Amino acid sequence: MMYYASWFTANSRPFKQQIIVGFTEIVTVATTYIAQQQHAQPVPAGADAKRVYDAYSAFAAKHSDLVNILAQKAGLFSTVPFIGQPIAAVLRQDQNAIDTLTFGTIDLVPSRRDEISNLGDALTKAIDTAINKHEGVQTDGSLTRRSVEARVAKIMVA
Repeated sequence: MMYYASWFTANSRPFKQQIIVGFTEIVTVATTYIAQQQHAQPVPAGADAKRVYDAYSAFAAKHSDLVNILAQKAGLFSTVPFIGQPIAAVLRQDQNAIDTLTFGTIDLVPSRRDEISNLGDALTKAIDTAINKHEGVQTDGSLTRRSVEARVAKIMVA
């Protein structure tokens, strides 16, 4: 059993690294965009405001899909805590950037404040779920890291 844990740990590094690098790039792009838009004039209600809202809505939907997939796959890493923790850390950075991006978009398009706020709240909840799952926190009745470790220990003793 220990061999498999070592093999999994060694072979999961590329996946973990790709996830961390990818989210770091997302944070970098979001931070750059936020800095560029810092002194932008608000977009008046109308066609331009709709385009900005539509772009943010599409981004929020795709980013939510990405984070939900990552949350679903967290169980693959739950028995090896030093894999889930770095992913949770980069997700917290992502969440900070997304929150700032959401507030910046609200400031840019005040006529769509409620809609953008709702999208941002949903995205924040999805990121929270992914963070909790990668930290081994039970959020929906699924197995936590501790219960998985207990099952593995029983198997190893048997």
